[in-house]
Amino acid sequence: MPIPLAILALAAGSGLLLAGSAMASNWHSWADSYAGWFKSNFGFLAFGTSPISMRVLGLIWIGIGAVVLVVTVMQFAARGRL
Repeated sequence: MPIPLAILALAAGSGLLLAGSAMASNWHSWADSYAGWFKSNFGFLAFGTSPISMRVLGLIWIGIGAVVLVVTVMQFAARGRL
């Protein structure tokens, strides 16, 4: 039996919230490791290599995760599963 799409959406939304809050709290190690990984794989630096841009990226992930969770819960409520 395949995993229902709603469960995957809840997991994805929760993961985005967790990762986004870690990045938004401005952990310098995230910025350093992300910059090193991106440069070693693609040969150039990208958005998200400074602590400020990591915070912005984290806030974006938090926003997307919150939207995914709210939409999923609204769909549950509309179907009468809550």
